Amino acid sequence: MTSILSHPLRRARGGVLVIGGGFAGSYVARRLGKAGATIVNPTNFMLYTPLLPEAASGAVEPRRVVVPIRAMCPHAELLVGSVVEIDADNRIARVRTETGIVDVTYEELVIALGALCRMPAVPGLREHALPFKDLADAIALRNHVLHQLELADAHPEDAERRLTFAFVGAGYAGVEALTELHDLVRGALRHYPRLRDVEPRWLLVDAGERVLAQAPERLGEYAERDLRSRG
Repeated sequence: MTSILSHPLRRARGGVLVIGGGFAGSYVARRLGKAGATIVNPTNFMLYTPLLPEAASGAVEPRRVVVPIRAMCPHAELLVGSVVEIDADNRIARVRTETGIVDVTYEELVIALGALCRMPAVPGLREHALPFKDLADAIALRNHVLHQLELADAHPEDAERRLTFAFVGAGYAGVEALTELHDLVRGALRHYPRLRDVEPRWLLVDAGERVLAQAPERLGEYAERDLRSRG
């Protein structure tokens, strides 16, 4: 780490620096109570990811799937930004915020960064696929699906292609996102009389042998039967 003298220096509240404001990071800071902590997170809210599919379909309002970190952790300090460097020997973390660099000293460091959306090295996937990991992704997916309905209505001869949707990954997120968007399209189609005879096509792609592989086999079999009954 370069000299800290050129950047503001502050001490983590309670001596604890928490990197990441998701489930793990926010709950650590919350459980510390009045002892306090400093949380570094790119946003000022914690996202409840299990409700992302419902946010994408509109079944749940987007504001209902986020919790303000300052409200959840009233005794913690929040730095909206990203840690770009850690000096473990001197216990200093460099944080990049919108207004500049801040160096934070700490006694205890909690790394709770969560996960990123994995994008396999499949040609064309990164250029054309939509990720599904945060609230912006959910809103973008909803807008994309509704836009395809408009394009299909404008050009019915191209409706079959426009209304073919492929979801890669048959885990909880993939299965629930597909079913929620399926219901969204089914409900919206009644407003498109020109598409009355068009049947949207839904594809679920996975390298495994069954859907919901991380769930009990009976639950996976039930989900598969339900998906097939939906077409």
